[in-house]
Amino acid sequence: MNRVILYVTVATIAFVVGVAGNWSVNTLGGFAVDEFYDALVDVKISNLLPDEGSIPMPAHSCGLLIVSVTADGALNLNTMPKGSLNNTSALTASLRTIFERREELHVYGDSLELSTRAPKDQQIEKTVYIKAPRSMSYGEVADLIAAVREAGAHPIGLIADRPIPKP
Repeated sequence: MNRVILYVTVATIAFVVGVAGNWSVNTLGGFAVDEFYDALVDVKISNLLPDEGSIPMPAHSCGLLIVSVTADGALNLNTMPKGSLNNTSALTASLRTIFERREELHVYGDSLELSTRAPKDQQIEKTVYIKAPRSMSYGEVADLIAAVREAGAHPIGLIADRPIPKP
């Protein structure tokens, strides 16, 4: 019972402190926050970044991977053209290269279900999303999923292109 009272007391104090903090920022116009933010923004970001080209890294080594299909069947990996539905070899080669580079850089997935006891190749981030138009047939989507899986992607997510609703 004492623990319950302690937890409720701590939660109440945290709530009151949070409300007081929000009230003070809103009432005082947030001038302290604005001055702090302005000081941060004044730091030139270009001074913090390495010179262009000094770090050799292929595109999308650590970012989100989206394979999109255009209406005419062309494939894009993020924004880079990578073949067509009839010839997925460029796409699979690019994905394999990215996954190999991620393994070299130790880019691990951030999923909670990953265990450090799992083999290293299962810990590497290999998630790929496929964005396909609704007009694409089930068989074409299945073939594309097979090609992406062949490259080593796991898991594979699907993103449906939704038509823009008319007002």
